[in-house]
Amino acid sequence: MEYGLNTAQVAVIIATKNRPNLLKQRALYSVLKQSRLPKYLIVVDDSPEQAQQQNRLVVDSLSSSDYHIQYLRNQRTRGASGAWNTAIDYLSSQQIKSNDSLFLAFLDDDDEWHSSYLERCLAVSSANHCNMVAAGFYRYESNGLQPIECLPPKSLNEDLFLRGNPGIQGSNLFLSLDVMLMAGGFDEHLSSCTDRDLCIRLCELGVIRYHCINEPLLNHYADSDRQRLSTPNSPAKKKGLAAFWQKYHGRMNDAQREAFLERALLLFKWQPETAPQTASKSALQIGLTLGIELGSTSFCQLSQAIERIHQVGQQYLVGFNLVLTATQDLNLNDLRTFLEFVGQQGITCYNLCAQQTCIEIATAFVAKENIGHSAWVLRGWQPQEQPSGKSENVISAILTELGARQLCNDSLNEQFTKQQRELIQKIKQCRTDAAHARINKLFSTSDLQLLGIGSEAIVMTDGKRVFKCIDYWKTRLPAEQIKFLQKECSQWRDLPGLYALDEIISDGKTLVLTYPYEVSKAYQGGDCEQVINLLYSCSKAGIVCNNIHPKNLIKTQDEVKLIDYGSDIRPWNELGFEHMARRAYLTIYHAGHPRLKYLMRQSLQTTNLPEMQGYQVFRQRLSGIDCNLKLEQQARLPLTLPSEPPAPFALTIGVITGDAHKLLPLLNSIAELAKYGFLSKVNTIVLCNGCSASSLKAVLEYSKRPLGNVRIISEARQVEDAESGLFGSDLASRPRGQVGIAHARSMLQKYVGLKCEANPDSIAWILDDDMRLDARAKQYLAWLPRFKQAGVDVVIGQYEGSSPNPPLNGLRGQLQDLLHNIRWLDKLPSNIELPDRSGENTILRNKYPDYYYDLSRKHSAHIEVPFWLEPAYKGETVAEARARLFAYAPLVVTGFPLTRSIIPACSVDPLATAKDTVNRGGNTFVINPKALTQTPNLIPKINGREARRSDMVWAMVNKHHHGLSIKSAPFPVQHTGRVQNKQVLDLDKVQDEIMGSALYAGLQDFLLTKEQHNLVFTSAEIIKVWQATKVARNIRLVRLKNSFYRINGLAQALSKFPELTELCEYLIRSFNPATISKLEAQVKQMNERHIYEFLNQIEPQSTRFAKAHQKIVEIIE
Repeated sequence: MEYGLNTAQVAVIIATKNRPNLLKQRALYSVLKQSRLPKYLIVVDDSPEQAQQQNRLVVDSLSSSDYHIQYLRNQRTRGASGAWNTAIDYLSSQQIKSNDSLFLAFLDDDDEWHSSYLERCLAVSSANHCNMVAAGFYRYESNGLQPIECLPPKSLNEDLFLRGNPGIQGSNLFLSLDVMLMAGGFDEHLSSCTDRDLCIRLCELGVIRYHCINEPLLNHYADSDRQRLSTPNSPAKKKGLAAFWQKYHGRMNDAQREAFLERALLLFKWQPETAPQTASKSALQIGLTLGIELGSTSFCQLSQAIERIHQVGQQYLVGFNLVLTATQDLNLNDLRTFLEFVGQQGITCYNLCAQQTCIEIATAFVAKENIGHSAWVLRGWQPQEQPSGKSENVISAILTELGARQLCNDSLNEQFTKQQRELIQKIKQCRTDAAHARINKLFSTSDLQLLGIGSEAIVMTDGKRVFKCIDYWKTRLPAEQIKFLQKECSQWRDLPGLYALDEIISDGKTLVLTYPYEVSKAYQGGDCEQVINLLYSCSKAGIVCNNIHPKNLIKTQDEVKLIDYGSDIRPWNELGFEHMARRAYLTIYHAGHPRLKYLMRQSLQTTNLPEMQGYQVFRQRLSGIDCNLKLEQQARLPLTLPSEPPAPFALTIGVITGDAHKLLPLLNSIAELAKYGFLSKVNTIVLCNGCSASSLKAVLEYSKRPLGNVRIISEARQVEDAESGLFGSDLASRPRGQVGIAHARSMLQKYVGLKCEANPDSIAWILDDDMRLDARAKQYLAWLPRFKQAGVDVVIGQYEGSSPNPPLNGLRGQLQDLLHNIRWLDKLPSNIELPDRSGENTILRNKYPDYYYDLSRKHSAHIEVPFWLEPAYKGETVAEARARLFAYAPLVVTGFPLTRSIIPACSVDPLATAKDTVNRGGNTFVINPKALTQTPNLIPKINGREARRSDMVWAMVNKHHHGLSIKSAPFPVQHTGRVQNKQVLDLDKVQDEIMGSALYAGLQDFLLTKEQHNLVFTSAEIIKVWQATKVARNIRLVRLKNSFYRINGLAQALSKFPELTELCEYLIRSFNPATISKLEAQVKQMNERHIYEFLNQIEPQSTRFAKAHQKIVEIIE
């Protein structure tokens, strides 16, 4: 947009703290003297409460009919960033015609503008069609000294701000509101360096049109005789530098890192407590194929050289091949001795001395077969002095010193065109002979039959055992994978489709593993059930196979078995399982496809292939086994056991579902509870809401795992019971199809509550259908009788994994994490192990408990501080982590926890640390069944739609109206979330969420000082609840509006990565001012009448619901 001087407006924002005199005499005075006055003058007070009165009097003393003056208290994080963002929130709440024509001009309370500052900035923005302007300033460091002239940068460049501050600070920042919102405002986690941080995020947007004014238009006072943020050794400055370093050091190059640290130490006496993790040593790991032309060098010299390389290679080499040719006759005894020496070192040797071949061709071919290997050739013995410059790595330095030369990739390709079939066959025979000799040496068996040759290994058998000789690793971290195999492989017994590995022996850089031999035939596709059994076994073993393929499977009499045990066996991880499932589908249905290798590769990127048309049906068959079942059995909490074993009690679980495939994993995990001796019985009641009972039963029949005792309440049964009056007159009609969640919960709770009332020793557990249980349930279920003895009626458990909030409410934080992590990973060598930054994440989780919720009322400093991608398993490389990041990135719009997965805290004694709460979710234990039978889920309907948060209102009614005791406890369930590809922007559901959460917040605020209130409201009280609800609603709307702009800005920044094009196009298309305006209009339809009607119905509707079942003669059984 072009900014005309007459159309563009200015909002002046001044954050102040404990400086009423400077605020009045310097900052405000300079604003009043401007030749172009602003439209808004906003002063945000960050002073302690006792000092705020003076500042308020200063602002109230101003009067102007030309512009709007507003005094605000900091409503966000303490500090300048929170104060500035408070002003931005205020402006977002105003009816501004266009955010791109309102410019924000920031001024520190101890600085002053020259009289033409605003006019000049507006003129420059208009003349140059720019949305950001920075002017020069005079820096006054002490009285009596001449000021220092400081000019702004000619252009915005991220490099400048990573190194230092090139001249943009708190008083010469002038930019449009829309750009500020797209950049995310100020990072409240930073106590200093906020201007640098903001400018880096502005640079990332790609929409900044910046212009500088190369003359001073303001005075910046950096007096050394008073405390300021930039004062050396000040806690705030050091804390800000540490947070900035943690946020950005991962994306810095060496020069930027050095400049940042040098400046921080020189000016502020700060340096990081610990050095950043580096990967220099790991990055040096290589695979080596060395070709030696024998004849002109003694075997003694060669042995010494090989031994030296081999010794150093213990740390730096992941693979070592030796290729030998000869130009003249050799002493066969010396050659035999040399070959024995090489074999003892565990080096794979290709003896081509009897062949008439070029050493370059032979070496090039072997290196090509071992992808990632460097090819070097040593002709003659020509030792050289080591060059003075730093070598790429130690191995290449030794080779260069010996006189060897490296073959470049181009020359390799040229050589391959001249390959001879006889040479290729001889090289393969050398590899086979080496494997035979190695097996014979290790196992004293020579009667071996060749079963196969693969890119990674030679496979042989003696008729009893299979020997797999792995002489090439596809990855650069074989040590971690070998440790994993050695630790896990013996535990794979009695798992269909898997062989338990008997022995794993390292011999140099080669690994030999064994497993039982049995008669089999080549797998040629089909046998779907047996392949699914194999996938099930992988999940039970806690592994995935990255190369499911017909050639890696065999068909025995009863099973389809995996025979690929090597670098493709990795610890279980979500993406690995998904890729394994896709490859398994193609293996079953397209085993003979001529382009199977291509299809396998493409399927990892997309399932939109003609050959993958039936995949979604196949994938649904894997529900319940698509998780790390081994880890689920091993999961533990730091809970102590109750002092006395609990008396046996029955557990009745209630679930609502409209998706049988989503429900199945929960039912599978519930079935495991039957093993717990303290549970006399486990019953599950499933209420159908949007699915038929017959379709639900059909899905359950396919389950690979037990289901337990499940009772399904069909829609027809619900209709019949509603008409009979079971749920009271308010719910006497059960519409066909899916009903609102509050209606469905009320019905489920009645069924479950009646079941528990019929059995006094029964406890109820209400769960959402997208939950999964694990072995930790055994620990915390044993505590429920203790809570019962303590008089607790309801225990509210915790979520783990996906957030329970709508995806939109966590999307902003996830997207900015995505951007930061890509920038970090792109600076790391791709073949090193992913650095573990989980410690940084833990600190942030402890500091910001709502870290996963962008609209949190508890804190607002968490949304611009990044959370880092954590290793999915030990040994995951940077390349694998990056692939995982991009694979799951599109799912953030459906709520997938890419980086901000919920990890609940746990105490040793849950009863001692239990707290009062009404924050109910989808994991609730109900000890007193009256909480279920007497209280429906109540929520207002606005224009025919139910607002959300009825579960929390249910808790409020039970606490305040029925006087029940409701506590929270650290009892977690895994929340998988609904990550199907559904659009995040279902405006109706977003509207329902905002209205429900606003009402919940309004009620909470009202009841905060009225613990004994029974929820029977007077008219005056209803007005107070409405006023609190309206405030909460408006705050949420502002924060959601700001999130819309920030999401759009993040999409602009992420669009630079081709892998995210589709995601970014969707985000830019969806998150725009028109959409938020429409949502705002819908939400503001909620009015005082809706609140009045709802609050007045709480008591009578609860009474009708409680009495309803008493009229039913036959108790639902």
